Amino acid sequence: MNLDRLITNSPPFIIAEQVLNRTLYKDSWIKDSLFIPSVKHRRVICVHLSSFEYLSLKGVGWVHGQPWNMPSPVENELWYGLMDEEAAKKEILISSKLRSYDIHCSWAHLFKPLSQNELSALGVSCAPIYNSGRLVKPVVLITKFQQALRIGDLSPATEKLWNDALLSNDPQKCDKKLASKILIDKIFNNIIKYQRHGAVNDTLSPDNVTLLGEITDFERICISNMPQAAAIKIDDIHCRQRSEAYYFFDIVRCIIEYAELRCSVQSLANSVMVRESNSYKTPFEDELTVLLS
Repeated sequence: MNLDRLITNSPPFIIAEQVLNRTLYKDSWIKDSLFIPSVKHRRVICVHLSSFEYLSLKGVGWVHGQPWNMPSPVENELWYGLMDEEAAKKEILISSKLRSYDIHCSWAHLFKPLSQNELSALGVSCAPIYNSGRLVKPVVLITKFQQALRIGDLSPATEKLWNDALLSNDPQKCDKKLASKILIDKIFNNIIKYQRHGAVNDTLSPDNVTLLGEITDFERICISNMPQAAAIKIDDIHCRQRSEAYYFFDIVRCIIEYAELRCSVQSLANSVMVRESNSYKTPFEDELTVLLS
């Protein structure tokens, strides 16, 4: 039996199609272009719209099997595979705010509730409830990207797509080292921009930055002047912003390893750290300077 057909006939793929056909994208998505970008994104299915335009559908169920419960920093129990309406609203709110700051990020902008029939297809026969007692209102969050693959998404199945996506950062699309420098520079400047607006990204990692440098996954991004988006003590902001230097270091290391570059993390990171000496430095830049010294 064809394994691809088994996967694409699974409930998450069928539900993804049904949800897409209830949105403004119902006539614009490319048929048969639904795909799982990586096994790392457990509740996400993507679809190709056009060149440099993709959608992700988050909350269509556990794409490798039925939803489960597992401990989560956000809730005592998170229904993995499902997306709660409040979490979707928060991602849309933060995505909109970051875009208003001119941050290069994906655009979470729409959600659709799951029907009872769709929940039943996922094996959810009763109303899902967090351990805290709060009812989960399952929705599918729709987010638009320029590139669906993340930096951490290299696998034997995605190798060619991953390398093509990386090379698209280079205007000539032929130099992996130059493409990597351009990508790293985008990420570096993104972090500086959002830190200057008092933001902290606790999910900054190779799995949550696309191969075109878009910040994505907004569930644990905190913005100091948006208490409704995430609770954060003002005293914690600088400490957590400094820690992003280590996340950035890991992103650079991942790019070097996956792109098979012959250079050190220090040399590649230092190549983007060119700033006027009198310009304000964010906590991220201060810590990165120490880390690379």
